[in-house]
Amino acid sequence: MSTEHLINRLPEKWENKIIPLMSLHDKFVLGGSTALYILKMMDYNFEERTPDLDFSLIEPFEEKEFLTLIDFFNLHLIKTNQDYGVEGNDVIPKSPLEHLKKDLIILEHNPGPNMGMMDDDAFKEYKEDYYKVDFFNKNYLRKKDYFELDYFGTTIKLTHPSIILAAKMMYGTDIRVGKQFKHFNDIKKMDWDNYFKIVKLIKSYTKPVKNEKDEIEYYVLDKYMFGEKTPTIDHYNYIESNELPF
Repeated sequence: MSTEHLINRLPEKWENKIIPLMSLHDKFVLGGSTALYILKMMDYNFEERTPDLDFSLIEPFEEKEFLTLIDFFNLHLIKTNQDYGVEGNDVIPKSPLEHLKKDLIILEHNPGPNMGMMDDDAFKEYKEDYYKVDFFNKNYLRKKDYFELDYFGTTIKLTHPSIILAAKMMYGTDIRVGKQFKHFNDIKKMDWDNYFKIVKLIKSYTKPVKNEKDEIEYYVLDKYMFGEKTPTIDHYNYIESNELPF
């Protein structure tokens, strides 16, 4: 059964950025506000607010695939003072592979020249094409931390909303964080009634483990999936309830 009526579709501009990124590597898991928007848990004004594309990872980047990602999507590393070294009298950027040691890898697609040199039309085009991609390169997600979702015919992985909200709560209540107010407002605007209805549709799917006689000995977790399919005892570990937990 289609789940399209249960989820939001992203504006085409952002869909055309996110889906190709997720199609490139199976280890990318979409999180952040865009994931909450897809799940109809939070409104998002894409006209007034430009989202960062937040991805968690199932496993670390390999060096070759990281360099391929940057090259293929024409992405640039956002550097800090720590990303430069000194050779003699010259200050030079460190290897892009040094970023793989960071807990947060921040990339940008920056198509334009110096912003101060742009006229209004050029700046409008620049804003249309610019985007940031954040990769959380720490605490790699376990099977229970993400789930598969049929996004209008394309299977994508989303971070479990509880993990996204735990991060938002941490950032939203810490005044030392630059975007603290944004995250705090996101928490206040959450559709909590719909939240609990939606998370109940994230169901665990198991697979059998057989012995040498081809007999099923036990089941292990295979993955989590989002959907309305009626669970069976052989495949799902799921308690059906339409009541909120409070």
